Parts: sequence; structure tokens; C-alpha cells
Amino acid sequence: MIPEVIIDQIRDANDIVEVISAYLPLKKKGSEFVALCPFHNEKTPSFYVVPQKQMFYCHGCHKGGDVFKFLCEYEHIHYPEAIRRLGERIGIDVPEDNSESSLKRSVKESMLRIHEEFTQYWHRQLLTSLEGQIARDYLEKRGVSAQSIEDFRLGYAPKLWEDIPVMAQRLHLDMNHLVESGLALARQSDGKNTSGLYGRFRGRLMFPICDDQGHVIAFSARVLYPDDKMGKYVNSPETPLFHKGKVIYGLDRAKREITQKKYSIVCEGQLDLISCHAAGFRNVVAPQGTAFTMDQARLLKRFAPEVVLCFDGDNAGQNAVIKAFDILIKSELSMKVLFLPDQHDPDSFIKAYGAEAFGKLLSTAHQFFDFYLAYLCQHHNKDSDSGRLQIVQAMGEALNKADQPLLTDTYAQKTANLLNVSTQTILDQFKRIPQYSERRYTETPVSEEIDKNDEFIDEEEFISPSKQDRWLLKLLLMNESQWNWVSQYFQPEWVENKSVREIITYILDLHTAGEWSQNALLKAFPSPNVQQFLYETLVQTEENIPEKERQLQELLLTLRNKHCDRLLRNVNQQLLKPGISLDEQLQLLQQKERIRQIKSSPLL
Repeated sequence: MIPEVIIDQIRDANDIVEVISAYLPLKKKGSEFVALCPFHNEKTPSFYVVPQKQMFYCHGCHKGGDVFKFLCEYEHIHYPEAIRRLGERIGIDVPEDNSESSLKRSVKESMLRIHEEFTQYWHRQLLTSLEGQIARDYLEKRGVSAQSIEDFRLGYAPKLWEDIPVMAQRLHLDMNHLVESGLALARQSDGKNTSGLYGRFRGRLMFPICDDQGHVIAFSARVLYPDDKMGKYVNSPETPLFHKGKVIYGLDRAKREITQKKYSIVCEGQLDLISCHAAGFRNVVAPQGTAFTMDQARLLKRFAPEVVLCFDGDNAGQNAVIKAFDILIKSELSMKVLFLPDQHDPDSFIKAYGAEAFGKLLSTAHQFFDFYLAYLCQHHNKDSDSGRLQIVQAMGEALNKADQPLLTDTYAQKTANLLNVSTQTILDQFKRIPQYSERRYTETPVSEEIDKNDEFIDEEEFISPSKQDRWLLKLLLMNESQWNWVSQYFQPEWVENKSVREIITYILDLHTAGEWSQNALLKAFPSPNVQQFLYETLVQTEENIPEKERQLQELLLTLRNKHCDRLLRNVNQQLLKPGISLDEQLQLLQQKERIRQIKSSPLL
């Protein structure tokens, strides 16, 4: 658990306007700043940043929060990671839970530095060295622009066995971590190298592989020399930083576009991705030369609900799509399929026909089940009984995995039309297929995740407050100078809404104890719905409202009198009950008179 004092220090040291302006173009409007909301599509700015409150709020989609919440929402990270990043931004170290975690983090930081240093070194080699000409020639032949080389930080690793360990020593890097990071390997005999190490990557075009935050964590190296007998690509091995099945190439550069467009495009190669980005398709990513994994699907789902698979149209590409379906459907990602014609990949297609043609082709991407039905009809004879049964069986099994009645009904109709049978016949056949029972993966969206660092009260369903209750809380927050007399005269039962009643009581308790702060209030009510309501209210307290003290007093008087009316109605109902004794009647009448006296008296 991160200490609260550290969290508060980091929050206080990170001005929310400075942080958000690094992501969005903010425009000053009075004492606030506005922008188009990054969390929903809009044409008129409704996203407000309030420096006085150190919070943001969108009046369109109602997302709001502090600087940590913004980073969580925008970068799709969890709360502790947001704290660490903002801590790094202003030079505050966030302590680990234990010494073992601290040691692991220290090792990872060392390895991250190693990867960053070699990314810069190999990039310089590509741009300026004589030996790097072979890589420059290859990239020119492939049509990779100078801008793309800069954007993706491509590099060239010199064709020298000892270059990596020698350079590491010059840079004073940890040699053990150099080996652990996979950039160097230990020799069987150290006769040729005083360090006993040699470089993994030699004479190759280097592609830095980043995590989704842009940290270089591995490399992929393409062959350049004909006499190189290693594979076409040599990749970093699994390391504490790099797990091949958990990383998606290009996601660090694509994630914002994916979030805005609400879908990602998955292609197969790094050069395909670079070509797509250069052509303006910046929501393209690529798995690390491996079959799509569950971890990669989970990662993509954090940013958008839909995936377009852009693969070769040969048998291998079609089979890859079918394998990916099982992974994607478990993560509840919807899926489209785009097969490229004439043995093209995205890179060659864009170079042959241009970006506009690729965009038009992209708009023709098929829904997965349309592709799958056509695929089954190609691989099974729909004119034979066995073939027809195999088509229906396979479609039914896939639709069971999707577990969407609308899709089942739609594709039952399409299957029936292709096989010239009734839709009901297909549905009946589907019902005979055992139900898919494997639980899907579900992940709590960052926007709905409760801060695990806080102790919080039990959460009940949040009921939206009435206009009067909302107005009371707003006026109270705008009138901090009035809290002493409010504490003296206010009775919580005057407020009908339970959440507002608890919030106001807590505010006044904090004030009485001399511990009032906006952060303390927000920490006490971590429910996403309540926090949304609080942020909306806190942002609105910056409005210029005339005679707010008088309005607060009058509203409290109104609420008190309404409460008295409720009590009077209750007394009258009890007086009408049959069989009530004379003593009970007398007590109720006396109670009624006391309520009337309270209602007729001034509040102050």
C-alpha cells in the first residue's frame, strides 16, 4: 500500500493543467480551461479543467476526477501506476511494498536504461555510420521515410561480435543485467573477449519493441547480410521486461487513435505497421510474430471494443483468423476480417495503390461470422448431407462461444438461406450443440475501478439526488464561511437523499475537526457513481452565484419546513389509526404542536 502522505505529495506537486496540457490543447476560458473531451466524440468543447479545484470534469460524458484519475482514464492504467508515473514526473520515489519488490524494480530500471541506451546508439549508427549504409539502402528500397525512421527509432547494430558488451562497458551499464536483458550472451570460452560476452544482434536492422507506455523493453532484428545464417528475424528472448505474448508492437503509438476510433487494426509485420502509420492509419498494431494471445486481447480491450484483423488471404491467414477468434471472443472483443488481395500485405498494397485505396478496402472488412460462413462453405460441400451438417455444427459452436442471441438469430437466417432450409431448422440444430461453458475474461474498466489503496465505506446503490438536495450541497461547498452556523442549526434528517445526507454530514464533521479538504471528502466516498456526482458538484462551485449566503439560508429553511410537513403527515396518519388510546392521542397532539412551533420559528 502506498502511504497517503506520498500520494498527497505527488498530487499536490503535479499541477493538473500542466499534466493535461501535455495530452490535450487546452484553451483558457475565464478562470478555467476547456478542450474537446478525449473520452467521447464531440464538436463543442465540454471538457473543463479547474485549476482552483485541481480537477477535470466533462459536462458531456460526466467523467471527472483529479490528476490521478485523468492519467488512469487517458493512459488506461491502474491507480498505483498513475501514482508512480506522476511521482517520476516530479522526482518523488514511490516506495515498494517490500524489499523484494524494490529489488525487482531496481533491476527493471537498470534493464530499461540498457534498452534505451542501445536504442539511441543503434539509431545513431543507422543515421550516420558508414556501416549503416546497408540498412539505409534497405529502408530506402522498402520506401520507409526518414520521418518513420525517427518515429519508430529504427537502428542498425554493427556487424561486430564484441560491439554490444564493449559499448555497455563504455556506458557503465550493469553487465549482469545486459545478459539478463538478452542483448549479450556468455561465451563458452572467453579467449576472444575479455568480458566473456558477445552480442546477440550483429549486422541487423533493429526495431525497438516498446510496452504500451513507450518504454523500450526488447528488440526485433531483421537480417541484412546474405551470409547471415540466423533466421530472417532474431528477437529478444523472454526477460523480466519482455514477455512475447503480452506485448503488442506499436501499441504505444497507436493507443490514442484506437481509443478515438474505437477499434484497432491488427496486421502481421512491423514494416506493415510502419507503412500503415505513415499513410495515416495510426490505429494499427502488430502481435510479436506469434499467434494472438489472451494477454494481447486483454490489452487491446482496454482501449477499444473492436478489432479488425488484416491478414494475408491465403490459407495460413484464414487459419490465423479462426484461431484468433477463440481468443478474442473470450475477451468479448467484436471482430472484423480484412483479407488483402493478390498476395499483398498492407505495406505492398499501400505502396501499389495508395492510402485512399487502403482506406476504401478497410471499409469493406467483413464481420467475422460472414467470413466464417463463407469459409465453411468453401471447405465443406454444402450440397451433401454431411457437408451441410458440418457447416451448421461449426457455425453453431462458434455462435455459442459468442453467446449473443442477436448474432445467433442473424446467422441462423444467413446459414438457412445458403443451405435452402428454414431458419427454424437451423435454430433447432443449433440447440442440439452443447453450450459453450468456458467463462469469459472480464476486466474492470479503469474508469470504474475503485482505488484499492483506500479504505472505504460500504457501497450501496447510488440514487440520483433531487434538484433541491443537489443545490444544497453545491451551495454548502460554495459557502465555507457559513459552515459554523450550518453545523449548529442543520439537522441531517432534513435531507431526503441518503448519499447527500452522508456527504454533508461528513463535510461538517471534517470542518469541526479542522481536517476539511477536498481530497479527504473524495477518499471517503470512492463509489464511482458518488464520485462522479461529487466531481460534477465541485466543478460547479466555481460558478458566480449572487447572494449565495442568503440562498443557502433560505434553502435550509425550506428543507426544514418540508421535513416538518413529512413529520406532520406521519402524525396525522397515526391519529387516524383505529383503536388508538386517549394517552397516545394526547402524546401525538403534543408532538404535532411541537412540530408546528418548530416550523413557524426562524431558522437562526
